[in-house]
Amino acid sequence: MSYHFPELDLETRRFMLAEAREDVARGRLMLNRRLTDLGREKYPALLTQALESGTEETLTQSLSDPALFVDREPYLRGGQQLYRRVNFEVAARLVGETEFNIYYMRGLCRKLMTEGVTRVMVYRAKTVEKARAGKRVNPGDIWFTCEALDDLRLRGEEGSFRGFLRGPYSGISLQRVPPELPLEWQVIASDVVPPPESKR
Repeated sequence: MSYHFPELDLETRRFMLAEAREDVARGRLMLNRRLTDLGREKYPALLTQALESGTEETLTQSLSDPALFVDREPYLRGGQQLYRRVNFEVAARLVGETEFNIYYMRGLCRKLMTEGVTRVMVYRAKTVEKARAGKRVNPGDIWFTCEALDDLRLRGEEGSFRGFLRGPYSGISLQRVPPELPLEWQVIASDVVPPPESKR
């Protein structure tokens, strides 16, 4: 099942590309820890190509090469470092879906901000077998567009503070608030969530 991105148009793609190029220029492009040196070398171009004219599926396909991912990774069990095998196809899908979605959300936020749209809504862009229970972000939540963009830009590999990246395969993304939703019903989620500096 593919993601449903209702505003994946040329304008959104333009902002998606701008966000990715800024990340590259500032040395903050997220490189998955399972990528090999060759994978790290090829990834920026593969990402750019997908953002220009592809989807999360084409990015996943272009990454589905065993030479791009390590064949095993370390992990700790009982204080002892062990190793486990890495399935390159699973790793490629994780990177392809997560990173395309993150740039779609960032690109959409930037496009909406140019239109003067101050709010975005969380929705499930992909049907998942087991929906993840979120502590902070769930379908239907509404966020200030600028706050969502800032959060997505600052996220680490394990996910953003507010939870737009609640882990792999959550299917969560952002969309324009439906025009039929009355303003008085649009409760801003950030009104009830502490900012990062007050998190304990």
